[in-house]
Amino acid sequence: MRICYVSNFFPPESNAGTEIYTLGIAQAMQARGHAVSVFAAGRWAEGDLYCGQPRDSVEYGIPVRRLDLNWRRAPDPFRYLYDNPIAAKHWEVYLRQVVPDVVHIMSTYTLSACVIFIAKALGLPVIVTLHDYWFLCPRISLVRSDGMICDGHVPARECLKCMTCREKVYRWPRKWMPEGTVLAMLELGARVPMLARMRGFTGLVGNYEARRMALHKAIHLADRILVPSRFLAPFFISHGFPAERIQVLEEGIDTRWHTGHVPRKPANCLRIGYIGQVIPVKGVHVLIAAFRRLHGPAILTIYGEPRQNQAYFEQLNALAKGDPHIIFAGRFAHEALEQVLAQVDVLVVPSLWRETFCIVAREALLAGVPVIGSQIGGISDAIQHGQNGYLFPPGDVEALVNYLQRLIDHPSLLDDLRHGIGRIRSVEEEAAEMEVEYEQLVSGHRAGLKEKIT
Repeated sequence: MRICYVSNFFPPESNAGTEIYTLGIAQAMQARGHAVSVFAAGRWAEGDLYCGQPRDSVEYGIPVRRLDLNWRRAPDPFRYLYDNPIAAKHWEVYLRQVVPDVVHIMSTYTLSACVIFIAKALGLPVIVTLHDYWFLCPRISLVRSDGMICDGHVPARECLKCMTCREKVYRWPRKWMPEGTVLAMLELGARVPMLARMRGFTGLVGNYEARRMALHKAIHLADRILVPSRFLAPFFISHGFPAERIQVLEEGIDTRWHTGHVPRKPANCLRIGYIGQVIPVKGVHVLIAAFRRLHGPAILTIYGEPRQNQAYFEQLNALAKGDPHIIFAGRFAHEALEQVLAQVDVLVVPSLWRETFCIVAREALLAGVPVIGSQIGGISDAIQHGQNGYLFPPGDVEALVNYLQRLIDHPSLLDDLRHGIGRIRSVEEEAAEMEVEYEQLVSGHRAGLKEKIT
């Protein structure tokens, strides 16, 4: 079977959760004898041109085509984020070259929903896995600009306000005009291409109603919609996603990095770790605030790219106040994960958004590291409270302090939590189930597929 995966980005150029998962499932399916390829965005904000020439490479044994897109230089930056005719042309060329039997889309927020429209126009069966909330939320996370959780059931104009309320294009006129007037002016300005590309407008001001309609149409074209956590199915159905096509399929994780031979050296303090993106919705500031209130020997190491959001990183530095026990360790190669986790006693996942799955929590548990995580979204699927870790209300610094202090005061609790860690599902197990999904879809499309695409 020929399987084409679509991702936002792809390793080694980017190693966030979706990218790591895509690599793992692609390698697992390749190991099962299938011909696998990947189409992804490459450089996302570089270059003098909007779209560069596609780049072909082989990464970890997987053929990859990357399309470099400097999204700020798009003819219409806002529209191209959800409806990209240039990416569509490159995607169609690629599909006609590789002629896949099935297309599995892991993310659309860089290449836009065109990847669904073109694949279906060519008669290909399409699976979409919802790793985030991009189809509902232009911020992807359903976390408002004020940090509050959004349920997605809001008017389109509310999205415009959320995206612009911290920008000068909203704040300045708001000093003299009612909110409705300001938003109406921004909606009118979105129709002027020159304004749409101006600083403060780019990617923020646009026709949010048109975005909703296009993405609603796109997701209804998918033959199957997979969600990795139980809470996601009713959530997306409540937003009008086709219930008959949604299926919960728990993701597995790539376990090949875990040899079990890296010794865990004892330490004279509680070694607290964070691994992930250093951005506001991940709640790193909540963890630092909690750490600063702890009493007793402890050290906090934060692993993640600090330059991802420079303003937020500066905020974290200010919050840390030069504490020598708070270490910003930067990124590390995924191959070094076992060595990193061997130096962590407890991992904290302080997310403020509804994580759809949370790979890093499962990776930590696989390595025998208990996890303290926000009781929100798919994080709760990985952590059994009091058994292999603890759950706390998202953003609740006091609750997080209590659990961390408990581990400092009673170190033997770590052993109890380690003993409570159960079996972690591997990507190979998931691949076996995924293969069945692919075969069922392909069998219904195979007859007329090649006649239409060639």
